[in-house]
Amino acid sequence: MDLLASQKISMRSSERTWLITYYWPPASGPGVHRWLRFARLWPRHLPPLTVVAPEGAAYPQKDRELERQVPPELSVVRVPILEPGQFLNINPGTAFVSGTQSWKTWFSAWLRGNLFIPDPRVFWVRPLVHYLRDEIHRYQQPVVITTGPPHSVHLAGLRLKRKIPRLIWIADFRDPWLEIDYMAHLRLTPVARWCHQNLEKKVVRNADLITVISPSMRELMEKKTTKPVEVIPNGMDPRLLPTPDLNYYPNEFQIVHTGSMPLERDAPELWTALASLSLPIKVRLIGQVDPRIIQGFQSRGLGQRVEVAPPVAHAQSLKEQQQAALLLVVANRTAHSGTILTGKIFEYLASGRPILAIGPEGGDLHQLITKSGAGWFIPYGQEELMCKAVTDAYQLWQKGQLVTQERPLHLYGSDHPLEILSRRLSLLLETRANQGSKA
Repeated sequence: MDLLASQKISMRSSERTWLITYYWPPASGPGVHRWLRFARLWPRHLPPLTVVAPEGAAYPQKDRELERQVPPELSVVRVPILEPGQFLNINPGTAFVSGTQSWKTWFSAWLRGNLFIPDPRVFWVRPLVHYLRDEIHRYQQPVVITTGPPHSVHLAGLRLKRKIPRLIWIADFRDPWLEIDYMAHLRLTPVARWCHQNLEKKVVRNADLITVISPSMRELMEKKTTKPVEVIPNGMDPRLLPTPDLNYYPNEFQIVHTGSMPLERDAPELWTALASLSLPIKVRLIGQVDPRIIQGFQSRGLGQRVEVAPPVAHAQSLKEQQQAALLLVVANRTAHSGTILTGKIFEYLASGRPILAIGPEGGDLHQLITKSGAGWFIPYGQEELMCKAVTDAYQLWQKGQLVTQERPLHLYGSDHPLEILSRRLSLLLETRANQGSKA
């Protein structure tokens, strides 16, 4: 073996990447899929990846099928977690999506926002740091990636960075911190709000690289830090997606929404349009739906036309998407909803079926639907436009023209989502290696 080859092996063995993530199989939901996909696509030339996930997490939903998608060669370490939220009922999913307005719900939200800062998983930070501190010291060029929410995992990255300055730390934001959709429900006191702001400031100013999911979210983050901010879309692994059946044609006109539907994702424009149109159109909502949404469409006389189905496994969800006449996606009705592009929209694009999107005009979802030509985009509150869009889609279906399309996903930055991260991380590793050789 020559000297150059032995140096490469030595350098390789001195590098390691740890991904700290709360959401990991058997958990289900959008928080899992982003880094489960990325772990399968992890480039071989980067430091080997180890996933650090919680042991004993109180996941609200589980999908055992996702465990089979974890590469068998991937190193996964479980660190025990204490979750007081499961005993005090302060999970955002129950505090803000249940539809109840009792004093218990109010107090639950107050506790969540003011006592557990930044979130109830903050008690996992100390065990994480205790475990990883010794592990990281074994490597010359360690890399840690923290992905939130929950944003408490970023505090583990912050503490590790302070203890081990040579550490390369990447903070991945799947949602904003202060601007996340449920923050308005937390009833923060001024002191609590200052604590959130201070913690976010420390994270974004100390991380070596910030990654986000959309261009608008990058603009939001660049106002808070001088550190580099890169967009890594919620891409997908095409190998795990069903191939679009270009010969399939739905025998009934059914609008389908997959995934949870909290109140912020209500679609009153659609309910009003369907109530005013005498067309035999049905809607199928697959997943947890806020009771207030159900009350809303039932009050418009749509109880027999809108079906609420229980959550299904991810593989079944993909099949349901391919069999829909029209796929519904609604951006959260919050101040910064234009910055979010969920992984579901890329699944919708891959299905080949037409999309009916509702969201803020000019946001990233609006631009994506327009760029892809994948369907109709309706701005919030535009009921007349919704009526026209649904009518046009129904008439196309009647004519046999609402067909499945094969879409080139590279146009949306989703087929090679790790290219930017790979380039940035390689540059950081090279810079650290050069600094080490000069020291």
